[in-house]
Amino acid sequence: MRSVYQVRIGLIGIEPSIWRQLWVPQDLTLAGLHHVLQIAMGWRDRAEHRFEIGQRRMGMGGHKIAWQVSDESGAVVSDLLSKRGPIVHYIYDFRCNWEHELLVEGIITSHEERPLPRCIGGERACPAEGCGGPTSYQALMAALAQRRSELHQIARQRLGARFDPAAFDAAQVNARFAAAVSPEWFETEIYEEGASTSTGWLFEYDAARDPDPEVWLGLDQGDRNLAIEEYHVRANLHRRSADLRAHAVLHMAAETHVAENDPPQARAALARLLKQGLDRHQAIHAIGTVLSEHLGRAVRQDYFDHVAYARDLENLSADIWRSEAGRSLIPGVMRKGPRARQAKIEARASARREQDKRRRAAAKQKQKPKPRSAPAGQRKSERQKTTRRAAKKGPGGTRRT
Repeated sequence: MRSVYQVRIGLIGIEPSIWRQLWVPQDLTLAGLHHVLQIAMGWRDRAEHRFEIGQRRMGMGGHKIAWQVSDESGAVVSDLLSKRGPIVHYIYDFRCNWEHELLVEGIITSHEERPLPRCIGGERACPAEGCGGPTSYQALMAALAQRRSELHQIARQRLGARFDPAAFDAAQVNARFAAAVSPEWFETEIYEEGASTSTGWLFEYDAARDPDPEVWLGLDQGDRNLAIEEYHVRANLHRRSADLRAHAVLHMAAETHVAENDPPQARAALARLLKQGLDRHQAIHAIGTVLSEHLGRAVRQDYFDHVAYARDLENLSADIWRSEAGRSLIPGVMRKGPRARQAKIEARASARREQDKRRRAAAKQKQKPKPRSAPAGQRKSERQKTTRRAAKKGPGGTRRT
C-alpha cells in the first residue's frame, strides 16, 4: 500500500475559477509533479517554472534563471507536501506569470503497487499559451462575450477558433496520464542542457508501431501534433521548424484516420503498403500525401470530396508512392513528382526572364529621344526657298536663262 495525496490546484487571478482535483503518489518527484500539473491543467510545457512554499523555491536543474532555486529533481512530493494545510505556489511561464495555488486536501491509501496520477475533478479550460497572462486572458474573455464586436474576432484569433473556455473532461486528462511512458517515468526526470521539454512526456509516439487507438484518440490534436514533432526530432528526421509543424499536422491526420478507421480505406491502405515493402512511417507518409492533395483541392473548391479521397486510398500502392516520374503520383490527385516540379519551376523562371527582357526593351524604347522638329518660322522659310528654286526651273526641269 502506498500513500496518495489528494490535491487541488487552481489558477490565481482568474474568474470563474480554473481548477483541478488530483491524486498524486507520495514518492513522485517534484519534476514529475510539474509534468502532472502540466497535463492536468492543459499547458504545453513551453516555458520555465518553479515551486514556492514559504521561502523555499525549487525549479528545473540545468537552466539559468534569475532566482536562486534548488533542483526539483532531488525532492519528492512528500518532502514538499508533508502535511495537510501549507499552500504551495506553482508558477509557470515567468513572462505571463501563470501562478497556481496548490493545496493538499488529504492523504489516502492506495492498494496499487505503482499508482498513476489521477484527475477526479475540475472546471473550465486552460488558457491558451502565450495569451499574455491572467489580466490579458480576462480581457480576452470579456471580448469573447461581445459577439457583434470587432474585439470578438481579435479574441478568437488569439485563443483559437475552437477554444471553449467552459470545456473540461477529466476522462481526457486521465487518458493522457495513461498515455505517459510508464509509471516509473513520473518518479524520474532528466533535463539536458538545451534539450526540448515540450511534450515527449505526454505520449512517446513511434511511427514504427501502431498507437493504441483509444489512447491516441483520447489525446487532443495539439498533443498528437507535438508528440509527432518530438518523434521526428528524436529520430533526427527533422529539425524544429515551421516545415516540421506543417508536416506533423498531416502526419497526425493520417494517423488519426487509421486509428478511427474512417474512412476504412485508410487502415486498409496501411496494411497493403506494409505488405508491399514500405515501413510503417513511409506508409503513413503515403496516406498523408493523398490527404494533402485532397485538402488542397478542398481549399480551392470549398468542400472535401470524401468519396474521391477514399477511392484514391484504394488505388494507392508502394510503387506509386515511390515513383519520381514527371507524372502525377496518382493521376489527377496527388502532387507531381520531383522532376516534374523542377521542370515546372524552371519553366516559370524562364517565362519570368522573357517577360523581364521584354519589359526592359520596352522601357529602353521609351527612353530614346524623339527627333526634334524645326520651329514653325524655319519650316515656312524652307518651303519658300523650295518654291523659288522650282520657279527658276523650266517646264522640263531645266534652269531658265
